Amino acid sequence: MINKLFFSTLLLLAFICERQSVIAQVIPIDINSQAIEAAAETNDQVSDLSELEDNFIFYKENPIDLNTATKDELLQFELFNDLQVDALTQHIINYGKLIRLEELQSINGFDLEFIIRILPYIKISGPLFDLRLKPKTLLEQGKQQLTLRWQRVLEAQSGYSTNENLSSSYLGDPYQLKVKYRFLAGRYFSAGLTAEKDAGEQFFKGAQKNGFDFYSFHLFIRPGKFVKVIALGDYQVQFAQGLVAWSGLAFGKSSEVIAIKKQGSGIKPFTSSNEFSFLRGAACSFEIGNISLDTWLSYRNLDANIENQDSLIGDLEVTSIGASGFHRNTNEIADRKVLSQKIVGTHLMWRKGSVKFEITNELSQLSGSLKNGNDPYQIYNFNGSNNASHSLAYSWQVKNFNFFGETAMDMNGNLATVNGFLGSLDPKISISVLHRSYAVNYSSINANPFKEGTKAQNENGIYSGLQLLVSKAIKFAFYIDQFKFPWLRYQVDAPTNGYEYLSQVTYTPVRSTELYFRVKYQNKATDEIFHENSIDHQIENTKTNIRFNARFKFGTSFSFLNRIEWVKVKSNEINNGVLLLQEIHYQPMGKPISIIFSYQLFNTQNYDARIYAYEQDLPGSSSIPASYYAGSRYYGMIRYHVNRSMDLWIRYGRTIYDNRKTIGSSGEAIQGNHKSDLKLQLRFNF
Repeated sequence: MINKLFFSTLLLLAFICERQSVIAQVIPIDINSQAIEAAAETNDQVSDLSELEDNFIFYKENPIDLNTATKDELLQFELFNDLQVDALTQHIINYGKLIRLEELQSINGFDLEFIIRILPYIKISGPLFDLRLKPKTLLEQGKQQLTLRWQRVLEAQSGYSTNENLSSSYLGDPYQLKVKYRFLAGRYFSAGLTAEKDAGEQFFKGAQKNGFDFYSFHLFIRPGKFVKVIALGDYQVQFAQGLVAWSGLAFGKSSEVIAIKKQGSGIKPFTSSNEFSFLRGAACSFEIGNISLDTWLSYRNLDANIENQDSLIGDLEVTSIGASGFHRNTNEIADRKVLSQKIVGTHLMWRKGSVKFEITNELSQLSGSLKNGNDPYQIYNFNGSNNASHSLAYSWQVKNFNFFGETAMDMNGNLATVNGFLGSLDPKISISVLHRSYAVNYSSINANPFKEGTKAQNENGIYSGLQLLVSKAIKFAFYIDQFKFPWLRYQVDAPTNGYEYLSQVTYTPVRSTELYFRVKYQNKATDEIFHENSIDHQIENTKTNIRFNARFKFGTSFSFLNRIEWVKVKSNEINNGVLLLQEIHYQPMGKPISIIFSYQLFNTQNYDARIYAYEQDLPGSSSIPASYYAGSRYYGMIRYHVNRSMDLWIRYGRTIYDNRKTIGSSGEAIQGNHKSDLKLQLRFNF
């Protein structure tokens, strides 16, 4: 089967070369899939990456106007960097507003591959009305959207079939349900309600007598003038470089080697069903001249494992805080919302021309005392109930260079700093450099800066990136990241060093074709397993990924994606893996239906050699499965545009293993060699 897929891939690539001169359509790239795959590779503990997609979905449905958008609005888009925004602004000053999107090709930093990627999210038509100033128009022109989703794993899982008296048994049914309502008027007003029940959770009974296990509500207004933002309910805050206040997920290292500077969105509505990475309460933003002030107050209950409780004074001793959002069995229900968290924060910014300074403060308090374990690597983890962190950040644009950074200090005087710059040495050459140093005991509860580890602590490193436009069709990208962990880490019983590099060549001969070849290598020490002596020794753990990816469009209805990826992991032993993937999109012009079908073969020796591949999923959902062992996977998704007000999605996927008799573990275990999932979604627009 692998041979057949390999030869068919070669035939398709040959077909690309033959047809590329006559095809004039644009590849349908809906989101930044490479960056999301990279986020999955470095965030194994994160089960829901749909937050990263929500921003792209929003901009696809509400394209940003390049002629009228401010610099902050463009940067919050997350795909632009400061150099590109500055080049766009200067182009409009010199030549006037854009008339056609084709003009973007004449702007420095806007290569063809980048333009193709942002096309679904931009426009140059200009606003038809100003929603900020006309509440009546806001109600008349606003859009209402209602989404209903149902999904489940079709095979029987052990959590549903074991003895009901066991604490690990799931108390609910295997269906996952989601209801989402949102009223949206451009970027100036948003109100919404999200309700979700995970598979295994009860519904209108037991621990969930109120129906869904999770409810989220938000009200978000941009009044304009003095008061810039008012947020009530659930929201997120993202400021500076993430050393103090960055709730939610964020992109890290990827093939976009220049995109290392975080572009904070400030206060924004929370619209995801992720049950952990948000704040709940109120936030507002004010602006007078060159000064802006953001403030936020949050109070919410968290899942936590309680070890002891002092019956005399009522103190809780918390061993861990839960982020999964699952409440399926008696153990998980016992941890549900047992810990309260208060957060107060402020952000002050002064800006004049190309210079910007920011001061961020955040204080948090838990209703219990967190005890983060007694293992040697946990010695410097945060313990206690009160935490505070403060930072000073800057950004300075000097011609073709942008300098930026943030330095933070926690309540115990521990420091963390990140500093870098982006530079354009030539219209065809761009560079990026970033240095970070996070003290082993630095602690900030909502920190999420550029990092290699899982927390913003115990890390020093320097990152360097280079992007070279060899020609209009060829782009070369390279980064190397060298890092050091001054103290112990999980499964690493000594300070260690490591490095990672990525090299990628992208060939975009026409707007309908994109090919890239990538080599990624990582060297990070880990403890030697099964050592004869009682003392653990560190050995090199290396991982090499080599990928060839081809995406192209044929005619007006078909587009294809083909991928070959090989991985080699070397630690105590050498493990290899390979993945072959083909994906077909069919969207006939003028028809209400679109179809996606994908088939992949994989063969890896174990989980360490896993390979990630992004999958198209229902809007607002994410799927980046890790393929390992030997087998195949396919999925198909149909979207049917019923009428102007209703859309229907049906998605079915199945993974088949050649050498497994059991899939998964604990309550998710399946007796058999295959796993299937079915998803249905209805969306109504009013």
